[in-house]
Amino acid sequence: MNSFHALTQTSGVIAPGRWHIARILGWMLAMLVVTVIELSLQSIIREKLTTSPTVIISAAFVTVALAYGTYVLLVRRLEKRPVSELALRPAILELPLGILIGGGITASVMLVLLALGDVSFQAATWTDWAHDIRETLGTGFLEELLARLIIFRLLSCAFGIRTGVVVSAALFGAAHLHNPGATILSSAAISIEAGLPFFWFF
Repeated sequence: MNSFHALTQTSGVIAPGRWHIARILGWMLAMLVVTVIELSLQSIIREKLTTSPTVIISAAFVTVALAYGTYVLLVRRLEKRPVSELALRPAILELPLGILIGGGITASVMLVLLALGDVSFQAATWTDWAHDIRETLGTGFLEELLARLIIFRLLSCAFGIRTGVVVSAALFGAAHLHNPGATILSSAAISIEAGLPFFWFF
């Protein structure tokens, strides 16, 4: 949390002063709008232009690069600070650690479901690989950009880290209500299992 504390020190367009919280929330909304517009590009390509797996995957990679590039540009130019949350040197250790933690949590959930008889595993042919890769990029990079780097960080700037964690986790769970078969209970579980721990790890 000490390293994250530096990210909650506001400057630039969200520097302390008049209408501080309102400016932070407005800035958060602006960043969300810009990012969502960028994310919609791959949907337009997939649904309106082509169904080519190569093009779809390429568009997904381009969208990730565009979204993160825009985030870096906005933070540097308008928040007027280094984008330390995306520094490459710490990522050498943090990336494999994050993969282990995330993989461990996911494996634990699947093992519990397996023990309860609610899920089974069987060999299958990987047919829709383009869709799966695109979804992996969306979950692993774009969802984290929206949920963690924008919503969680800026809510923490406005209201403090504890409030940022709780509200962000609740929003994270609510965002999954559109999933097929989702219920309020399943969304609450996502908030607790994937929201709260991952925000604290951030």
